Amino acid sequence: MPRPPRPHRLAAALLASAAALLVSTPRAQAYEHQWHVGGSLGYSALWGGPTASGFGGGLHAAYGINDSINLIGEIDATDHPYAQWAIVSGGVGAAYVVDVLQWVPWAGLIAGGAGLISTDAKCGLSIVEPCRAFRFNAEIPFGLDYQVSRSFSVGLGGRFQLLLLGDAPWMTMGIFARAEYTWGY
Repeated sequence: MPRPPRPHRLAAALLASAAALLVSTPRAQAYEHQWHVGGSLGYSALWGGPTASGFGGGLHAAYGINDSINLIGEIDATDHPYAQWAIVSGGVGAAYVVDVLQWVPWAGLIAGGAGLISTDAKCGLSIVEPCRAFRFNAEIPFGLDYQVSRSFSVGLGGRFQLLLLGDAPWMTMGIFARAEYTWGY
């Protein structure tokens, strides 16, 4: 009967495999003045006011001011059917990008506005709840992109969003599949 592998041998084998993968992966180049445009689709959870799951997507654009900082702008929309609210938000900000391999992790900060739109059929018949509301939008977007080529990337992104200026803050947390086109290197 064969012996199971020892933990230190398994760890060494995993480390060697990871190192071989990183060495064999073609190196990506970080470029200043590079443009990115793309879209995303995914899941979002809403907390604070009502609590509900939702789905949505968005469009984003970024401009690399140097090899590690991108200026970013985005517009997102999510629908939360159980809570009967749709959220349309947008903003501008900056992201820190670690662009040294084909796998590109990034995180940023975005500020802007958001509109809450009631999808309740009875909206407007009651004075208890407004049909629309404006909120200040503060976001922490983050993600991991894979550069398929110099001009196309795919990845996963997430977003923690805080919607302020109401009776109580609303929060969303989402995960999205992303794709983007890049040029200008």
